[in-house]
Amino acid sequence: MSKLCFKIGRLLLLQLFVLGLFNPMSVLHAKDKVSPMTLAGAKTITANDIIDLIDKLPQLMIIDSRMNDRPQGYIETSVNLADIDTTCDSLAGILKQLHTPVIFYCNGPKCRRSEKAINIAVSCGYDQIYWYRGGFDDWMKQGYPYIAN
Repeated sequence: MSKLCFKIGRLLLLQLFVLGLFNPMSVLHAKDKVSPMTLAGAKTITANDIIDLIDKLPQLMIIDSRMNDRPQGYIETSVNLADIDTTCDSLAGILKQLHTPVIFYCNGPKCRRSEKAINIAVSCGYDQIYWYRGGFDDWMKQGYPYIAN
């Protein structure tokens, strides 16, 4: 009976893999929940860099990729666009040109939402992308002002 259950389980996993609903590599890396240090197509920046970019780039946009965390606070002038709502069309509504400089952030290295949003933005052709990997947690830790509801 246990051999039959094992075979059925393997067949089920194979079907899920073929359908794209299961990635065996995700099991191997399940403990790796921290975002990478860099992302292709984006420049990783610090809180100080954000201040510099705001001064240098008046057309700069800041996108908060978090879902329900905005009531606890957010970086002033940021626009909320959760990663699950990020598409080429939703980005086009915020970023008028593919060359518009944009910063993405979420809560920090354990929050992977800005990483996902950046990958989408890169696939849409945006080319002046900055990633604030430290996120809102770091922003508050650094003592920078923020809007709280």
